[in-house]
Amino acid sequence: MTALTTTASSLATDDWTARLRSLIDLELAEKSVDTKRAYEGDVRDLAGWLKLVDTMAVAQAFAENGQAKTNLMLREYIVHLKTRIGSAAIRRRIAAIKMLVKLLRMSGVVTWTVDVTLPKRRSLPDTTGVSTEEVNRLLTVAEQQTPAKAARDVAMIRLACTAGMRRFELWKLQLEDFDLEHGRVSIAGKDREKDDADILPIPEGTVAALRRWIKHRGDAPGPMLTVLCKRRTALTRSAVYYLVTTLGTKAGLTLHPHQLRHFFGTTMLSEGVPLRDVQKLMRHKDARTTEVYDDNRRVRDSAGPRKIDALLKREGY
Repeated sequence: MTALTTTASSLATDDWTARLRSLIDLELAEKSVDTKRAYEGDVRDLAGWLKLVDTMAVAQAFAENGQAKTNLMLREYIVHLKTRIGSAAIRRRIAAIKMLVKLLRMSGVVTWTVDVTLPKRRSLPDTTGVSTEEVNRLLTVAEQQTPAKAARDVAMIRLACTAGMRRFELWKLQLEDFDLEHGRVSIAGKDREKDDADILPIPEGTVAALRRWIKHRGDAPGPMLTVLCKRRTALTRSAVYYLVTTLGTKAGLTLHPHQLRHFFGTTMLSEGVPLRDVQKLMRHKDARTTEVYDDNRRVRDSAGPRKIDALLKREGY
């Protein structure tokens, strides 16, 4: 491995580290908690591979060793990563490192950029999710639990399937985000604050499932999806993952929560909902992300979610 050295040079005594920390804070200020955690983890992984202590040590190593040696090291790092993770994850790791170098340039410490060849994108990711029959099997298993657990888990599954909610969005939902009378929910989504939220439609079947859950939960403000105890704390993201995967196993399925979101997008497109409307409902910034769903398949208007709702009709639920 190409070793990057660090010394007690003038860089260490300059105030560039303070400038860099400020720039990193500004760069990440409007990002979600997950995005911040991912950036920190990506740079920390490189630091560990280089046997350096933290982000600032990595930055100092880049500054002291220059472009040629840093680029060589990063090429070796990519080779190392290929034995551990996929191409999409590698591209994200290197994007975090490029951002660090960009901020070093803005700090006036270096004048160069990272120049490495990234692994090619693989074929389109599988966004087909699960089938209607499989979602109904999942709901059947959820309905067979104790009344309170059944009500909560059915509401959670329906929110993912008929509103396309991400796992962290399910975790963050508050009771006060919902307007069940008009069949709507306010959701901020990725890297956004609550005052910049989308108002999304939720269909009749999901509203009914939420009302059943609220009878067990109670109508006090706070997390919508909670643990089943007196404290009523929010389900964690890992709990959402565990519940969906466990119910899936009982239904004979291997799945994770995001596949329910894939079901939402793919089914709406299959039911003829326009691509632009699907993009809005899924809160995709880039239409190309939504197009992947359309390619793999070959609105705020509530028509799309209603179409899915009709596919998930349940007797007594």
